[in-house]
Amino acid sequence: MLVVQHEAEVGLGRFAKPLQDARVVVTIVGPGTSTPIPNSVAGFDGLIVLGGFPGAQDDAAAPWLAHVCKLISQAVADEIPYLGVCLGAQLLALVAGGAVGPARKEPEVGLGQLTLDDACVTDPLLKDMRQKARAVQWHYDEVVTLPEGSRSLISSQHCENQAFRVGASAWGLQFHAEANSKSVKEWAYKDSLNVARLGLSLRALVDQVAIADAELDSTWVPLMDRWILVVADVE
Repeated sequence: MLVVQHEAEVGLGRFAKPLQDARVVVTIVGPGTSTPIPNSVAGFDGLIVLGGFPGAQDDAAAPWLAHVCKLISQAVADEIPYLGVCLGAQLLALVAGGAVGPARKEPEVGLGQLTLDDACVTDPLLKDMRQKARAVQWHYDEVVTLPEGSRSLISSQHCENQAFRVGASAWGLQFHAEANSKSVKEWAYKDSLNVARLGLSLRALVDQVAIADAELDSTWVPLMDRWILVVADVE
């Protein structure tokens, strides 16, 4: 499985253990690692693109994004299972013909509530989820227009498209299902100026996720277990 990591602080988090437990061979590439991004997804049975602080259309500041979009386009065209998280979800939307822009209501930072659409009942990745769930949020942009033929699967009070599916086997998650309290601590201090502008407390952000870590494990580790099954079914 190929994983694109944009920044050192934005890794697999709670997704790492289920992948390890399932003995999935994971190749992590990208600016957040010492391994360059390959030219193709050929030879990989799944693609995960993680989040990061670059904007989805900030090609000048993050010139590797065009290369990542090429990989996503290949995965979608060849029906290689794809999972995009935050920035990875926004890149999926752009590649498939949607649009990304500033958050229409307000940015979401910290632990937030999600609502699952009824369509999740039959979705291979989300079918065993509760109708209400919590997850870590950390985004200032969002998918404002979904790609044609896709639909929103999860929403929140401030963001309509928290999760969506493109085609048979490509999913975008605006929220950070992988993020744990260690992740949030690193992000909070790196993004401290924006956190302060939102009137939020760094310590409160970290503490609320630390308290909820066990709950978040029980919610989102099974999602990665289901993702592994999706990849296995396609092989």
